[in-house]
Amino acid sequence: MASLAWPGATHQIAQSYRNVQRTGRPPAFWQKGKLRQLLATESQEERGKISAKKLKTKKESSLEPESNIPSFRGSPHPAGSHDDSLVYKVKRIDRLLAVDCGRSENEWITVDSLKIDQANSWEMEFKPRTSVKLCYNEEFIYLRYFVSDRYVRCLTTEPNGPVHKDACVEFFFSPTESVRRDYFNLEVNCCGTIKLGYRSEPAGNAVHATTEDINKIKVYHSLPGIIEDELVDPLEWTLNIALPFEVIDRYSPIIVPTAGTKWRANFYKCAENNSHPHWLSWAPITSARPNFHLPQFFGEIEFS
Repeated sequence: MASLAWPGATHQIAQSYRNVQRTGRPPAFWQKGKLRQLLATESQEERGKISAKKLKTKKESSLEPESNIPSFRGSPHPAGSHDDSLVYKVKRIDRLLAVDCGRSENEWITVDSLKIDQANSWEMEFKPRTSVKLCYNEEFIYLRYFVSDRYVRCLTTEPNGPVHKDACVEFFFSPTESVRRDYFNLEVNCCGTIKLGYRSEPAGNAVHATTEDINKIKVYHSLPGIIEDELVDPLEWTLNIALPFEVIDRYSPIIVPTAGTKWRANFYKCAENNSHPHWLSWAPITSARPNFHLPQFFGEIEFS
């Protein structure tokens, strides 16, 4: 995985909330407690790990099958259908973006956000405020997530591991405008670990991307490495992703998007391996329990 670590931690923890929005760097309250000691150390190993702690509770979900900001929000749609009014426009850019925050800031300023705020009648006590921006060029589709979170843990470090159990953001998409049953699921936890799968059927077995292909996906994460000890207090984190069309095409042939191309998609924020599990989506989902693997409820993204 091409992951850009959090550089200059001692300097970045002094940045204000305004800088978080502008650069994706953590605010000043991170100077407190264990994390301040963690980031001050010269040991990369210590900086990437917080001491273990048992969770209070754990809830089951079905994130695996069978087991200001414009909202771009349409009305909830009936079971088994999609919402034609839920459309997000993906802005085209003319150059490659630097994935790390700051150097590509001017391009992101003019890109609209969408909210990941649908709880879908699923029981949860905490709903983190989450948004994402998208843009693209001839080589990549770029995603930039911003999360106002709490109860953060992050344990998965193996590619294609159970990242959805950690503080995680996800992009499920079918690279066509028709309502099909095949789709990709891109899932990345707050520490930058990637899972990428392709399914020909929602309940079918996934074909997971190889390590070689996952390493072609560029990721920037504002949080450090493994977080075993739950971070209960409010915090903000960002995650930038550059997904090559080349990688997508290896698992299901696609035509690189141009102006007017439409895909079906949904965006998610979730966490399970913590004291306050939650499962949020952009496009509403009709399901008795949390289940993101329902492409019939995807919204639409249109490339400009």
